[in-house]
Amino acid sequence: MRIFTIFFLLFVSVLSCNSRSSSDSSKDESALGPLDKVVTYPVTVDLPTALQDVDEKVSLSTFVESIEYIPLKLKDNYLRNNFQACYYDEKAEKIIISDYEKAVVVNKKGDFLNRIGSVGQGPSEYIYLAAISTDPSRQKVYIYDGRTRSLKRYGYDGVFERIVFKSEVPFIHFLFYYDDNFITKSNTYFYEYYQRKMQDKLYGYSLCDTLGHLIDTTPHLYHRLKDIAAVNYIQPIADNITRCKDVMLMVEGGLADTINTVSGNKITPRYFLKYGEGTMPDINKLWHPDNKVRVEGMNSSFFINSPAYETPRYFFIKGEWKREKYIICHDKYKNRSFSVKYRDDTPEIKENELHVNIGFRNDIDGGFDAYIGSVSSLGNYWVAYVDAYAMKTLLTDKHFASRKDVLDKAAQEKLKALVKNLNDEDDPVLMLMKVRDNAK
Repeated sequence: MRIFTIFFLLFVSVLSCNSRSSSDSSKDESALGPLDKVVTYPVTVDLPTALQDVDEKVSLSTFVESIEYIPLKLKDNYLRNNFQACYYDEKAEKIIISDYEKAVVVNKKGDFLNRIGSVGQGPSEYIYLAAISTDPSRQKVYIYDGRTRSLKRYGYDGVFERIVFKSEVPFIHFLFYYDDNFITKSNTYFYEYYQRKMQDKLYGYSLCDTLGHLIDTTPHLYHRLKDIAAVNYIQPIADNITRCKDVMLMVEGGLADTINTVSGNKITPRYFLKYGEGTMPDINKLWHPDNKVRVEGMNSSFFINSPAYETPRYFFIKGEWKREKYIICHDKYKNRSFSVKYRDDTPEIKENELHVNIGFRNDIDGGFDAYIGSVSSLGNYWVAYVDAYAMKTLLTDKHFASRKDVLDKAAQEKLKALVKNLNDEDDPVLMLMKVRDNAK
């Protein structure tokens, strides 16, 4: 009898294991071994190991449990489709969106609530919206006017409050609010005057107080260039600053080996990218004025082409290696670097010049293979947006027919109905991707 009971329990156990979906990343972590949730920074991400360990089982559901689509209702394409920023404040349930001309606030249904400031030359206006950042704890919005180099503060209601300060440094192009200070980014395109006259004063990122005084700086990669006084180097891709739940990540475009953050009023390393033979970039090629030399440099190294993101458990950054596109992932709890291949060069995208942020294969509802656009204020959501025309062009009946094996068929049907009711000229659609608890 005891033997029968043992076999019965084993049989039930096997059935239980087989009933789990192989795509469902919410499976019991204990089956994968113990996780070390104590992370010591800076963390080293091994790029050669990640590029060799391509994990084809990793899809969007590994990190995301559900997707909510929010069609914007801004009327007459009030914002251009190429958004500059999109921040979701979870507590206020408001979303701040901007292009390079306007900034608006919408609710979680996509309804227009109000504009933030306006274009003009008055004290409360801005000429060129170079950067926008938020302080969710106080419901404030900071806009940096790149033309006047003025940092201005507004409430979520769009009402102008004050000029915080005016930058005295002519090549400061971006300012981002973070923890009662501001992170700045200097101009990364070097003209002869700056190269020859001001190269000792140029820096990559800096930390300013609320009066605009420099607290700390970190040198730009241009310091590693050879013959900087003789060659007019250029940088092939812009630097990036991304705000995750409790941290800012700063990435020098193209070939960063250190991803910095701010801690204790200091710019400090957060991640080290460990390159190896075949992936080590040559800065003198990547920033060379000759396009052929730059392309050669990009094709012979791992070339970063996106901002960095993190959750308490994972780190992400996109890049290219040997003409293939990868999402580099690092599981900090397991100290494992791995990668996921992706493609954003489908005929539909090339033919129509659609700008779509392609990423992890969408096995949840079979929609876009989505990637992170921004992180919500509490870190519970990844936010992205999709142009309405892109949705109509890419999410066809043929596409959905190829994505029948999804985790949420009801969500897929709902997405199909949304796409069917869209018009090409409609405003973009926001995507709120709820991050899994075991991915946070």
